[in-house]
This record gives sequence, structure tokens and C-alpha cells, in this order.
Amino acid sequence: MAHQWWYGILGNDAYASPWLDESFAQYANARFHGFAPTLGAETMARLLKRYARNHRYGISTTADFKKAAQSLTGEDLGPFWEAHRIR
Repeated sequence: MAHQWWYGILGNDAYASPWLDESFAQYANARFHGFAPTLGAETMARLLKRYARNHRYGISTTADFKKAAQSLTGEDLGPFWEAHRIR
């Protein structure tokens, strides 16, 4: 269900950013993703709500997600992106 929900309302460039819809679906299924401990559960929940609202029925990119995540935290997320090879 999570796959259908995320992919149905928030499309992505399946060639350049295939991880976006898949990772959100996995997060929704497990209620935790590798990024959640970095941001904290409350901030992660706010990020997902805002990101889904801002990109609903559109095409999202990795850059869009990185910008949204960075806007909710004062921490430098560069090391996380590099460690997980998210460009």
C-alpha cells in the first residue's frame, strides 16, 4: 500500500532519482529509515508531510528532497548524502 500511495501522489524521475519513491515507501512500511535517526523522528515526520504537500502530483528530484531536508535542520547533511552516495 505504501508503494502505491507514495508513487501515486509523488512521482519522480525513475531514471535519475529512483530511490525517492522507494525509500519513502520503505519508511512508511517500517516507520524508520536510515535518514530518520539523523533528523529525529519528529523532524522526519514534518519533512515527509511538507515534501509530499509541496510535490504532490508532480515530479520530484534528489535536489528537491535534499533542499527540503536541509531546510528543516541546522545540521550539515552533506556527510549523510556522501556516506549514502546520494547525489
